[in-house]
Amino acid sequence: MGPGDRLVMGTVRRCGPWPAVLAVTAVAGAAGELAVPYLVGRAVDVLVARGPDMVFSVVVCAGVIAGVVLCEGLGVWARGASSAYAAARLRLGVLRHVLGAGRTATRRFPEGELVTRAGLNAEEAGRAPETVTSALALLVPTAGALVALTLIHPLLTLTLGAGIVLIAFVLRAFLRATTVISGGYQEVQGEIAARLVDAMDGIRTVAAAGTAAQEARRVLAPLPRLRAHGLALWRAN
Repeated sequence: MGPGDRLVMGTVRRCGPWPAVLAVTAVAGAAGELAVPYLVGRAVDVLVARGPDMVFSVVVCAGVIAGVVLCEGLGVWARGASSAYAAARLRLGVLRHVLGAGRTATRRFPEGELVTRAGLNAEEAGRAPETVTSALALLVPTAGALVALTLIHPLLTLTLGAGIVLIAFVLRAFLRATTVISGGYQEVQGEIAARLVDAMDGIRTVAAAGTAAQEARRVLAPLPRLRAHGLALWRAN
């Protein structure tokens, strides 16, 4: 397990109760979505046939639909809360590490890059609990779909399984490419931030020397590389 994987797992573990709430709402919502077509069909059949359990079928169908809507609403709230909580914990950890290391922290990472890591990068890493939980919750409708296809015809399940394997290989290559491009984008972004922090530290000297235009060009010099990484990421998506 690499450092990035350990960071993601640690973020999920230290995210408080929100991943559990998100997991419950996601799994319950997915199970409800699987049951809704069957319940709606059964309710329609009972209504057409004027069966004795007509009211019960309609009430159950309406209750499950309301439960799905409730799970969706709670899921949106839990996703936001888990991301905010995880990002706050990551920022606190970065701040403690930087303050504990003192000036030695800037030997490897400039001040601007540290600000970027504690700000934007912490927010992106804070979405790890949401991403992991949502991915696991997708297993419920996927398993339900496989069971339904098997009941219809086993060959459909084999065809879908082969397609999933192919898609997995394509996604793996896509993730590798986007990870490299995104890493380059964040590296250049941190470089620009570091140059801006250096310029702000010497703002009085820059103003006294009248070199604001030259300093602006120096700060924005990596901008073409940032644009190239952004275009590459856009093309990859």
